[in-house]
Amino acid sequence: MKVTIEFDLDDYEKGDKTNLEMALDSSNMYLALYEFNYNAWKKLEWEIEQKENMDNFDVLNLVFDRFREILENNKVDLTKWG
Repeated sequence: MKVTIEFDLDDYEKGDKTNLEMALDSSNMYLALYEFNYNAWKKLEWEIEQKENMDNFDVLNLVFDRFREILENNKVDLTKWG
């Protein structure tokens, strides 16, 4: 089975250049989400247990810091298309 996907890179209004870049980065995005879903839980759980007196805000910051770290390690730049 073959699939052909066409992008019109000459028509800026269509946004196909952005769509192509997103498609090309999709494997990195998948790997980052996979890592966050399957590997971050235990690591975060351990870090939270090791720290004393963490409030909800501290935990939230820890989770989002880890998420941004995973994105960076997988070369995913969410500001690229924003």
